[in-house]
Amino acid sequence: MSKSFGQLVVTTLTYDYGNKCSKYIESLWEQGRELREASGAPWVVLNHEPPRATLVGGQLGSGAATRMIRKYQPDWVLSGHLHRQPYKGSFSDQIGRSWCFNPGSPEGKSLETDIPNHIVLDTKVGIATWYAGDGFGKEAIHGRRRLG
Repeated sequence: MSKSFGQLVVTTLTYDYGNKCSKYIESLWEQGRELREASGAPWVVLNHEPPRATLVGGQLGSGAATRMIRKYQPDWVLSGHLHRQPYKGSFSDQIGRSWCFNPGSPEGKSLETDIPNHIVLDTKVGIATWYAGDGFGKEAIHGRRRLG
């Protein structure tokens, strides 16, 4: 589903098991693009799998996601699925002008923490901050990235 909230266009995608990128999923990307063009608002895509061949998705990410990001160029893509990838690669990477993010989860630690990993996108100042726990409820700033 894609929806415009005035200041932001949000597209949520269903899990694309097998990286097939069905006509339905591509229609959601198209809806988001159309809403962004009509509103001029920034566009964020929420996708289960991170893009392949990036620091956030590595070689296990989705090839279909990579293709759609290259084609449609949303401002931001938020994903998960590959919990360890940010610790191997990075919590952020760029495809064209699109910033891609994956908060991950602590390497070798329980996925259940008091404070889950998360990324704060401060779009006004153009900074993404990655907060990653250590698996014991502690939170630390593990990375910052200037957007743009």
